[in-house]
Amino acid sequence: MSYLINPYRYSLPLQTFSNSPNTTGTQDFNPANDAFKGEKVTTSSSVLLGIKLTDVQFYMYRSSTENADATVSCIQAETDGTLVHTFWSKSYNSFPESVELTDEDSTPSTVALTTDHVIGTLFTTTSATTGTLYHRYDNTDAFDGSDSTYAGNYSGSTSVFDRAFVMKGYS
Repeated sequence: MSYLINPYRYSLPLQTFSNSPNTTGTQDFNPANDAFKGEKVTTSSSVLLGIKLTDVQFYMYRSSTENADATVSCIQAETDGTLVHTFWSKSYNSFPESVELTDEDSTPSTVALTTDHVIGTLFTTTSATTGTLYHRYDNTDAFDGSDSTYAGNYSGSTSVFDRAFVMKGYS
């Protein structure tokens, strides 16, 4: 007797999270306060809690008067700065000179977001001394209230702001 076994594959529904920008901030090489900017999963009520992100894009652009030997990486990190995952990396000089939503191929994360996580961009260099990256954010706290918040550094949280982004993932 033989049995035919039909493989069944279940895919979890992909969710999209987005926040539209209404103002601009800057990011530079200073690791003390400006090298990382992102969105923090602040409370256990965050809509991002438990999500495994598959794609992350931010509204960003660079100064038109500067060229720099620098890299911008889109990362998932712990609030102490420990790297959890890198979604993509891009040369500073390849960023547009006017605001756009990035369109990079993301490597999906296998780590679900917790209240110790931030998602954002890290600006690094080995030799450049100047370079300004502009990021767009929302200063009206429109994303999910104070449950996910703008992070001006790894552990920082500004409850009335949210970074402007489009993220996709599943729980």
